Amino acid sequence: MIDLYFRQVSIANSQSDRDRVIAKMTSDLFAISEQKALFGLISRRAKGPVEVAKRFDLPHVEFSGIDKQGLLLIDFASDDLKNRHYWSLVIVADQNNPNSQLVKILKKLLQETNIEKLRRVDSEQLFKKISLEHDGNVIR
Repeated sequence: MIDLYFRQVSIANSQSDRDRVIAKMTSDLFAISEQKALFGLISRRAKGPVEVAKRFDLPHVEFSGIDKQGLLLIDFASDDLKNRHYWSLVIVADQNNPNSQLVKILKKLLQETNIEKLRRVDSEQLFKKISLEHDGNVIR
């Protein structure tokens, strides 16, 4: 079983701001220490870029022995007049034993047409619907 969450944030215009928000949300939703989550994000980014489309990245929080695995879609809405958005699809997974349903959903979501669908998500219910299209598995 995996967890799927969606949140909108109206701050975090810089990468470090987004990292802090992601670490805090990961801590709250997946019961991972905030510092450990932040370290995981920064460590993964040091290995190479995580941006998969313009203004859309795929940060990872991966450690051994993670109990709750899943995805967290965050829409960072800029508070400037340009109404810009930046999206992060955060992967929370056990690096040695990723959930097979999570891997399957992630492969589907990373198709270009589905990234465009993710950009239009405005509720957790819609995020779950898009994630589970043609997939009858149970989620939280």
